[in-house]
Amino acid sequence: MILAAATVAVVVMVIGLSPKPGQADEASALPLFRAPKGAVEGKVKATADHEAIFKRAFWRRPAAGDRILHAELSEWSDGVDVSRWQWSIEVEPSPELKRWLQERNPFSLAASDTRQLSAGATAPPAWFPDSAEDYEIHRSADGRMSLLVGKRRNVLFATASGFGFSHGVAEPVQPLVKIESTGRLPLTSPPNPIASP
Repeated sequence: MILAAATVAVVVMVIGLSPKPGQADEASALPLFRAPKGAVEGKVKATADHEAIFKRAFWRRPAAGDRILHAELSEWSDGVDVSRWQWSIEVEPSPELKRWLQERNPFSLAASDTRQLSAGATAPPAWFPDSAEDYEIHRSADGRMSLLVGKRRNVLFATASGFGFSHGVAEPVQPLVKIESTGRLPLTSPPNPIASP
């Protein structure tokens, strides 16, 4: 009796957790990136210097076996400071780069089963994948950095975005507290207990 009830409970759970007809298709039909939230303000400076972007993305120089296929960096500024940045890169990685990213995991990325990523400041470039179907996704805890590792091809796609630097606080015009001081030490010597009568 108990065994039959347990079997029925398991069957009900499996049926309840199974994707409904068309549900799996809906998940794979989702675009890889959600639309960005509004336009970024400021003047944009874009660059496609592959090696510089690789260094910024992976904090190291590309090895001889790393083949950079595409790379883009955009920085928005308010005229003085960078207020927002975003980079994207596509690399055919050397075995050393793959091993370093997987074993050392310098960016604390975790495997993710999500099928949709947050867009950064703007939509990703046209050469970036539009579906997660052929990739393993690894993300940072805050979701700002994503790494897509090809399941069938030796390829990595990575993207990250963030905010720039805030303006410093202006120095006060006058001191907050005014201290009157004539010096550090008193003008007279301290009393000498031995010389006293």
